[in-house]
Amino acid sequence: MPGMRSLVLISLLFLATASTLHAQFGLRASYQIHQAEDWQVLDPIMNQTTGLPGNSYAMGIDYWLRLPNMRIEFLPTLSYAQSSATLPDSHTFDGQWFAFRLNTHIYLFDLLGDCDCPTFSKQNDFLRKGFFVNISPGVSYATFDSDSPEIGAFAKKNTGLIPTLGAGIGLDIGVSDLVTMTPFATARYFFPFTGPQQTNPGGDIDRPDFQLPTGAIALWQIQAGLRLGFRFDYR
Repeated sequence: MPGMRSLVLISLLFLATASTLHAQFGLRASYQIHQAEDWQVLDPIMNQTTGLPGNSYAMGIDYWLRLPNMRIEFLPTLSYAQSSATLPDSHTFDGQWFAFRLNTHIYLFDLLGDCDCPTFSKQNDFLRKGFFVNISPGVSYATFDSDSPEIGAFAKKNTGLIPTLGAGIGLDIGVSDLVTMTPFATARYFFPFTGPQQTNPGGDIDRPDFQLPTGAIALWQIQAGLRLGFRFDYR
C-alpha cells in the first residue's frame, strides 16, 4: 500500500507544520460506490456476474481558498483510494486510484455573506451559513491487478489520466473556531477511458470469462464522506 502510506505521511506533515504556516486545510475520508454497466466478470457455468471495479474507501487532503467578497470557496484536493471486487472464482480484482479534484463550494443561501470566519462563529443559522453545493472537476489515474490465474494477466493495466466531473452537496458544522466537520455526498462521472481488456473473449467453458467492452469504459461513482477542516489562520 505505498500510495496509502505516502498520503498518510503527507497528512502528518501537514498537521505538524500547520500552526507555523497558518494553514487552512482539511482531511477527508469517504466510501465510494462504482457503477460501470459493461465492465464485469462472468462465470458461464454458475451464471454469476461480478461488476468491476468494485467499491472503495478513500482518504485525501485539501487546501482552502476563497473569493474575497463572495461565499465561493476552492478546495484543491489530493486523494487515494483502493477498490476491490470478489470474482466468481473467489479471487479478487483490485484497483488503486489516485486523484486530483478542484472542489468548489458555493454557499447558495449565504452567497454574499461575510465569509472569512469559521462556521462555529456563525451558529445563529448554521444551515443557511453551512449548506453548500459542490462542483468538482478533476482527473484520476488508476492501476489494476488480480490474484486470479485466469484473468490476472488481463487485469494488470494502467488507465492513464481520466477526466472526471462531480457535483454534490455538503454541510459545514462548526465544532470550534479551529475545527469544522463537513459531511458531504458527491456523484462523479468518469469520462470514457481504457481499462483492462481481454484478448481472448471466448476463453474455456470451465473458467470465468473476462467480459469487457472492446472500446472505452464510462464509470459513475457515488461518494459519501466526512471532511475535517482546520483553520489555524483564525484568531
